[in-house]
Amino acid sequence: MGKKSWEQAESAFQKEALTRALNRAGLAASDIHHLFCGDLLNQCVCSAYGLMDFDIPYFGLYGACSTCAEGLLLASMAVTGGFFERCASVTSSHYCAAERQY
Repeated sequence: MGKKSWEQAESAFQKEALTRALNRAGLAASDIHHLFCGDLLNQCVCSAYGLMDFDIPYFGLYGACSTCAEGLLLASMAVTGGFFERCASVTSSHYCAAERQY
């Protein structure tokens, strides 16, 4: 991704993933009412910095290997329960970033 750190690269991957998903769905960021996102760094650093430009309220998730499933389940429950009309879920885990903190 041409970034100076693994964390910046992971943030860029998350941004790219959400951008592509929105484009394929024909949606704008403003069409998403809530975002469930996570990574394996303290405070969900990659998610917070990678997705902040979308200006979508989010829940930061830290479920380790289950973060992807956790995000999808929580988003689907939020929509099914009538709390939000549209949600998105983004998860990443770059081994070179996560392994450095343990």
